[in-house]
Amino acid sequence: MAPEREYDGRRCHVHFEPAKTAVKYDIWVSPYSDGRGAVQLGAGWTRPGELLTGLSPNIDLYLFVVALDKTNKSSRPGKAFKINLQDMFPMK
Repeated sequence: MAPEREYDGRRCHVHFEPAKTAVKYDIWVSPYSDGRGAVQLGAGWTRPGELLTGLSPNIDLYLFVVALDKTNKSSRPGKAFKINLQDMFPMK
């Protein structure tokens, strides 16, 4: 989902189904659907819908959600979610 303002293709809100045992979430971003080269851009989120920043516009990227339980044990990454954000911010 695009942010409400300053839509420059470098940030977006990330919504996902919360896991029952999770207390926080990490968001990883990769240029590949299999997760190669993924970097963690979201750390310690307590709920879905937070704003993810640091993205690149006009290219395919894949988001992966990792849930962490109360002992900080991480789940396997969720299914890749493909995005391709466009730079549509006219005030440059």
